[in-house]
Order: sequence, then C-alpha cells, then structure tokens
Amino acid sequence: MEAASKAKAAGLAVPNIVDRSQRKFHQFIRRADSPQWYTMNTDEAAKIMATLRTKDAQGKIPEICMPNR
Repeated sequence: MEAASKAKAAGLAVPNIVDRSQRKFHQFIRRADSPQWYTMNTDEAAKIMATLRTKDAQGKIPEICMPNR
C-alpha cells in the first residue's frame, strides 16, 4: 500500500489489480494489546468488530485507529 501511495503521489499510474470482491482478504484488524493481525473474513475479526460496537462502562464506543486516515 505504501508503494502504491508513493507512486500515486509521484503522479505515476497505479493499476487496481485487486478486485473489490477480494477486499476483505486485504484488510486487517487487531486488538491494541495484541501483535496478531486477522483478515476481515475471519471469525476472530468478527469478534473484534463486535467489541468495537459495544460501549464501555462509561458509555463510550472504542476509538478506531486507522493508519493514514
């Protein structure tokens, strides 16, 4: 992704070689306290996503960290 971003910034053409139907295989998620990443099409990713929609004891939804956004 970094190489594609740099190429785009330099004005070079960046072909889209990954079909949109494959996007969940190339998106990853992990818990802040874990080094293990999971693709979005796994059961563990679904569990993590469920916790992101659950309010904590103070009634707040967890903050999501997305690189480069």
